[in-house]
Amino acid sequence: MVCDKISKHHPEEIFHHNKLKDYIINWDNINIPAGNRDIDRLETNNTGLISINVYEPDDLLNEEKIIKTRSTKVRDAKYHIDLLKIYDEKDRSHYVLVKRLSRLLNCQSNSNTKEQHYCKYCCHPFTHERGLDAHYENGCEVFEGQKIKLPNKGDYIEFNRHNTKLKCPYVIYGDFECLTVITRDGIKGTYQEHKPCVYMLNVVNSIDNISTPYLYRGDDCMDKFVEQLAKI
Repeated sequence: MVCDKISKHHPEEIFHHNKLKDYIINWDNINIPAGNRDIDRLETNNTGLISINVYEPDDLLNEEKIIKTRSTKVRDAKYHIDLLKIYDEKDRSHYVLVKRLSRLLNCQSNSNTKEQHYCKYCCHPFTHERGLDAHYENGCEVFEGQKIKLPNKGDYIEFNRHNTKLKCPYVIYGDFECLTVITRDGIKGTYQEHKPCVYMLNVVNSIDNISTPYLYRGDDCMDKFVEQLAKI
């Protein structure tokens, strides 16, 4: 079977392909060489059987960084495959089988050489495999969204902080805007830096129903922000 050769030693050797019995994969309407649409079609043709993620070097901003360019939409497939897409000098694409995702992504997630366990849906790393298993069991946010846990029948909560019901007479609302600039000086894998360029403060007086705004633009907006708070 096609997927069995993933577990074999030296899957690139031709004798594995001579013994290939491809009778479980539906290849209808799949173009060779394949693009992301063909991979989508392959997953659709084989619902629940195959899930495929595609990774590529980020040659636009940082060639040392690996990014996911195609995420599977199939959950709990029988066979999961990770592919690394690379390009030759003639800009032709080739796929390389990723046998251990941690070896591909570990170097850019942290400086620790210990193996990490990555979620195949959201790529979040876990130190222990049991953490990854619990992540799958609780539901990855890519599929489940936010998990809601309801209290047990008969349980109740009690509110006793009545002082928090009193409205604050003065409230300050603050917000920053940042510019995204390219950087090579951050931690490994970082290629962008958010640089603050403007702040806005709004002082709300609930007693007199007055709102006073403070706006400042400039490279030193962080220092000016602190100075303005001290004056208020």
